[in-house]
Amino acid sequence: MPAGVQVGPTYYTIHCDELALLALRGLLGQAHEREQSIEIDPHQGPDMLAETLFHEVLHCVLFPVGLDDHVDEKVVRVICSSLFDTMRRNPALMEALLK
Repeated sequence: MPAGVQVGPTYYTIHCDELALLALRGLLGQAHEREQSIEIDPHQGPDMLAETLFHEVLHCVLFPVGLDDHVDEKVVRVICSSLFDTMRRNPALMEALLK
């Protein structure tokens, strides 16, 4: 798990530990715009952990748009799984995009 992620001009610190778990109150993850932080439940399998992190990073990408929380969650849910799966299954695509 990286210590943080740069999304546009904002750096978000990533917390994936027991303290983050307490703050999540049953959620798998949560991104906080004002605090510039992402909290992830550490008690997930490796695939779910990676997808949860990606899900929260997508929230960070959408923060500047200013969507209503319910709309934001729906947009992220629609995009996250398919995009994440596409990225994982197509390493040559990712390599080409990162050049």
